[in-house]
Amino acid sequence: MDTVARLHQLGDNLAVGSGGGAEVAIEEEIALSARFVFSVAFGDMREGSGDHSRRGGTLGLGKGVDSHGNLLQRCHWPCKFCAAKTGQAVKKILIIGIGAGDPDYITAQGIKALNQVDVFFLMDKGRIKGKLRDVREEICRRHIVPGRPHRFVEAPSPPRDLKPADYRASVDELNEAKQAVFAAMIADEMKDGETAGILVWGDPMLYDSTIRNIDALIATGRQAIDYEVIPGITAVQALAARHRIPLNRIAEPVLLTTGRRLAEGFPDGITSAVVLLDGEDTFERFADPQLHGEMEIYWGAYLGTPDEILISGRLKDVASEIHRRRAEARQRNGWIMDTYLIRKVNDD
Repeated sequence: MDTVARLHQLGDNLAVGSGGGAEVAIEEEIALSARFVFSVAFGDMREGSGDHSRRGGTLGLGKGVDSHGNLLQRCHWPCKFCAAKTGQAVKKILIIGIGAGDPDYITAQGIKALNQVDVFFLMDKGRIKGKLRDVREEICRRHIVPGRPHRFVEAPSPPRDLKPADYRASVDELNEAKQAVFAAMIADEMKDGETAGILVWGDPMLYDSTIRNIDALIATGRQAIDYEVIPGITAVQALAARHRIPLNRIAEPVLLTTGRRLAEGFPDGITSAVVLLDGEDTFERFADPQLHGEMEIYWGAYLGTPDEILISGRLKDVASEIHRRRAEARQRNGWIMDTYLIRKVNDD
């Protein structure tokens, strides 16, 4: 255990009266002061961290900010003191990156995490996207030790506006709805002492809101939640591996963006971009070399699955094929998950 964690544990022990023979009330005050000092001394006053100070005779949690700069109230270190003051048991959640489609993409750390989970929370996205659930269940069948008890709890995924007038507002509304679903599952489907798992496609840090949603639940203070994030192999990594290419040219940057932002053009100094969440075939806008110069593309859909499709080449030569194959695949499966690397050709 590192020094900072040990000091936090000391504060926890004092707060619940297990630090010695002194009066618990005195120990609580020591713990409050100690945890605040330790946070400052060791640079733990980061986004969302709590100062554990008392305000108006009640426990006041420190203020942080969410991704939009809004003030939050939360304790970054979900501790025994906070739980004891509210009469809540801390509930543990593992946010596990499961890779981009192949059940063998999950890491050794991810497999270890799977075998700590008692209940897996799933969002049901309907019959059409049943294959996404099938992959999650196959990962569990393949990697959880036989005899290890676990169960699945499923709730309908909130619908998403596919043509929103205000994209940012629609995402915020969707996340708020998902937070309500997660809150209900955590409250109703987890027993004290259990660990829940959320299986995130790819890696939780990349164009996924699970971490933000759990942070938002913690910020409400209604439930005492602790969580860990286990990284996974992203679609970006899988794309490069399947095409057998490095993402970057030597000494050059790579832009990670969405189709919506790529439509605005390549930023100055950027010649390579990895594009996700492109529902409009934005790459077609760059297919004319007289307007944009020669471009090349490495495209992949359903990476790591039996439905995988890979196409690469000069954009002017393969753009129409990608458009056609993409439309056919979406019609056949009812959905598509794809990504691509697009970059300016360097003939030097």
